[in-house]
Amino acid sequence: MPGLATPCLALLALAGATAAGLSSANQPEPPAGDAPPGLTIQVLPEPSDMTAIETADDLLIALETADADLESLTTDVRWAQFFALAGDMQVRTGTIAYRATPSAEGQPPRRAFAITFTEKWVGDRIAPPERIDYIFDGEWFLERIWSDRQAFKRQVVPPGRIADPLRIGEGPFPIPVGQRRDEILSRFEAELVDPIENIDDRLVSFVEAGDGTWCLSLTPHPHLVEDTTWRQIRVWYSKTDLTPILAWTINAAEDESYIQLINVERGAEVDDASFRTSVDDDQEWDVFITPWQESAGGGR
Repeated sequence: MPGLATPCLALLALAGATAAGLSSANQPEPPAGDAPPGLTIQVLPEPSDMTAIETADDLLIALETADADLESLTTDVRWAQFFALAGDMQVRTGTIAYRATPSAEGQPPRRAFAITFTEKWVGDRIAPPERIDYIFDGEWFLERIWSDRQAFKRQVVPPGRIADPLRIGEGPFPIPVGQRRDEILSRFEAELVDPIENIDDRLVSFVEAGDGTWCLSLTPHPHLVEDTTWRQIRVWYSKTDLTPILAWTINAAEDESYIQLINVERGAEVDDASFRTSVDDDQEWDVFITPWQESAGGGR
């Protein structure tokens, strides 16, 4: 796996995925002076599951059962991108809010998220403040670029249907929590790998914090490679409580991305306004709306 020494990026794209069972416990801070690593949303399995994890399948089973009662969370986020072609680095920081609203019996909850980035680094330079919002309300996805006063709104779920907002392997971030084991294995080859093998030296102390980590590697099945943005996804989970510590992706252009979540608060109080995908008329925004029936590829 290329490390931080190989500059690469992973671009945002929306589809559906599951986000669930998160915990803020045992989240180490990155070592001082390191380039921002990444960390995905966390899960909290039963303690008895910890001793039974010996294979990737064991880990997937534990993760699948870890999403019982999550209704909301908030967290700070740090997203480091490494552009292979340009040979430079970009880092954004911001916040994420997540909410799951119960649906009819037998139906999955309606999941929503709101991601707001407010700061940006290009290389070692802090760029002017640049706010970008990515909001999914369960049906519509909104990308709002404040500096340009532009908003792009896409209906990514058919009216009346329920879909998960961050389907692993297709969404803006690899958030493999609450995923169904069978669904993961139908699209990826899963393997437990050495947590520090081929990882940049600046990340070793991060993934070895506490009692160490499991590293789950997901590679698309050969016949599905053309259907996914990513060529590989790796997620590091704390051995203490299965809290994800670090997430890494590489795409077809050999662009890399590291995701880190900091100060995750499970069951946090979230404001309904955070998930609003409308744009106020008095803000003089240029709004581009793509309804489901007009969306190429079914709204995506």
